[in-house]
Amino acid sequence: MYEAPPIAPPPAPPQEQFYRSERPVPRWASAVMFVLLAAYVLYAGLRGGTASADSPALPSTPGALFLETGLHLLIFAVLFAIAWFIGRPSRAELYASQKIQLLTFVFGFAWSLVLRFALMLVALLVAGIVLAASRSKGAVDFSQFRPKIENLFAPKALSNPYYVLLCTTWVSFVVAGIREELWRAGVIASLRAIFPAEWPGRRWEWSAVIIAAVIFGLGHLTQGWGAVALTGVLGLGLGAIMVVRRSLPEAIIAHGCFDALTFLMLALLSNLDLLRPYIKDPELLRQLEQVFPH
Repeated sequence: MYEAPPIAPPPAPPQEQFYRSERPVPRWASAVMFVLLAAYVLYAGLRGGTASADSPALPSTPGALFLETGLHLLIFAVLFAIAWFIGRPSRAELYASQKIQLLTFVFGFAWSLVLRFALMLVALLVAGIVLAASRSKGAVDFSQFRPKIENLFAPKALSNPYYVLLCTTWVSFVVAGIREELWRAGVIASLRAIFPAEWPGRRWEWSAVIIAAVIFGLGHLTQGWGAVALTGVLGLGLGAIMVVRRSLPEAIIAHGCFDALTFLMLALLSNLDLLRPYIKDPELLRQLEQVFPH
């Protein structure tokens, strides 16, 4: 009697190689990489914490701004190269394996809008909680919670179109986008090698995203605790892009577009003579005049 040959089970899908380093290194080396990258941002935050509106962290002329931020970029490049040489993360572990295409820029820009909308919702939620908690104490001065951009650079510098152009291109996409997202990818990759290998799924990734977001927020202490909270939330979103999309380029584009639009909005707000007829709230006008004095 004829017997049909047994049906072989389908081959198992190939295991994702992302979690396995192409160059196995001891756990202490990844720990050193993490310490170097974390110390770089924490030192910047503590050093910038001494900045004020009278003595902002960044210069107010385009040439000086380019030289100052270029020096920061060079210092980071040297430190990141040393950290990478010690930790040896692969391109996949840095989320840099994705081929850059037109859709990379489209998704990056779309993510920047999603992040801005999410930050607005978080700010409104916090404002509602503060108002509800202080209802019996009278009016609340929300100016104490806003990011102190005047501690970072002189707002009057935005009246210079070349300064705005430099901020929306070089500063937004290179100094902030590439540098800070490469830093975030390095932090996540180093923590990946430190965390227990037995952790299921991507638990370690999300834990690393949270740790990186906290450090990232503290790195913006220059602009006050309000900025620390907002940039911490922004860091969570940018880290989520890396984890979900497995794409460092998309996170860089999203970060750059977010910062560029922020600089454009600040440049518009700095033109109070143009906006004054449309601002009906005297308190809002007063606060804008404090930030953007003539």
